[in-house]
Amino acid sequence: MAKTYDIVIDGKTCMAEHGEYLWDVAKRNGIEIPALCRSEAFPEHHASCRVCIAEVVARGRSKVVTSCVYPIEGECEVHTNSPKIVQDRKVLMALLAARAPESDLMAAMASHMGAGEGYERLKPLDAGKCILCGLCVQACESMGAGAISTVNRGVDKEINTPYGAASDDCIGCLSCANVRPTDSIPFKEDSETRTIWNRTFELSRCKECGRVLGTQQMSDVELCDACRRKAIANELAETYRFVQNSSREFGRPHIQMAAKPDGRAFARIRERHGRTDDGPDRRKGAPWHSSTAMIATSGHCLIGNAGRS
Repeated sequence: MAKTYDIVIDGKTCMAEHGEYLWDVAKRNGIEIPALCRSEAFPEHHASCRVCIAEVVARGRSKVVTSCVYPIEGECEVHTNSPKIVQDRKVLMALLAARAPESDLMAAMASHMGAGEGYERLKPLDAGKCILCGLCVQACESMGAGAISTVNRGVDKEINTPYGAASDDCIGCLSCANVRPTDSIPFKEDSETRTIWNRTFELSRCKECGRVLGTQQMSDVELCDACRRKAIANELAETYRFVQNSSREFGRPHIQMAAKPDGRAFARIRERHGRTDDGPDRRKGAPWHSSTAMIATSGHCLIGNAGRS
């Protein structure tokens, strides 16, 4: 069992595990610390925006830390809105707002935190919404594409594909565009195509319901999840036919005997519809699929949902 500590955050006593990040402890206890570069979709956090700073007092010393990557290693007192933190956060928001002058979110946050006035000396960039949080790069890497990265240096630093050209590694999944906090990655989409990072992709649709599945580069799956589950259920019903009738003679349902189910046939059905994982063990009498209510432990008959009252 992990060692725990009692820490005080803004006057509230909270329990934290050894090594747990301060930001996570605060959130679990209902204490909000602003953050722009953190996403629960990724296990690692880069602390790029620095908006999540907090003041930690431990062993008689005070220091400013980035709470999203600061591990708790002992008892301490934390201030998320002390005068020092408020002032430092104003400067950070003024810098981010100058970095992304076209972002409505940055302008609203800067105004809310009091960074809207008094920082006229900061010259904003000519255009742009990107704050270099790095979430889009993390998303692209998590998809195994690695089509984008940070390029250039200083004020010219940006997120882009190599040399700004259309990347062969991009699959048009929109993971980068969906995770960014400031709408900094533009894309266009119509009924047939999707354009992002200077490349146009043809959309793939479910052959049954027509729902957009993504681009053709993302997957060769032909059915959406709902239609795939329905197809598996229908094919199971056709492969293993069973009938449940009422028997007046015995006063209980009569089970029509069927051929012993073939596990290999079931596996082939699942594989044809994009499901290759093994089903539960028949010997335990567990159902293979939600369309089957029970598989008899002897393996010689099936009782289905059909016909049940």
